[in-house]
Amino acid sequence: MPVPHQLRGMFPQASALPPPPVYWPTPAHEVIAHRRDARKDVREFAAFVPGRIVDPRVAAQQAHAQHVQYAQRAAMAAAGVGKVAAPANPRGAWWEDPVALGSLLILLPPIGLAAVWSSKRYSSDARWALTIMTGLTMCLVTAIVIAALAMTR
Repeated sequence: MPVPHQLRGMFPQASALPPPPVYWPTPAHEVIAHRRDARKDVREFAAFVPGRIVDPRVAAQQAHAQHVQYAQRAAMAAAGVGKVAAPANPRGAWWEDPVALGSLLILLPPIGLAAVWSSKRYSSDARWALTIMTGLTMCLVTAIVIAALAMTR
């Protein structure tokens, strides 16, 4: 590449390159031993087969088929297919239904709390949480009623 005359005079011409760096062998007592960690090894992808070209569409179809099989097995396990037959009335009593129980907790809190504690559907933590929230809701409603009565007088 040609250099303009004005710039050519500004820099001295380098006639030789600097010598390459010299790397001396490391003494044996300074070498750090290396242990192979199999967890960090490079893993082969399923779509790669050494010495053979694989169509990525085929690999994607195989991966999709495996996913569908896994999803079907999970759905069958969730539905209980292949297990012992479920009892005739798995839903339990009518008051154990979440909608009915919520309605009871709002409209008739003492009966709703009795239904929560007699139900086997909810864990002990859920029972305590529903009891505390019902108590707090009753306190809030009581405060609102007292405020409304005070405003009317």
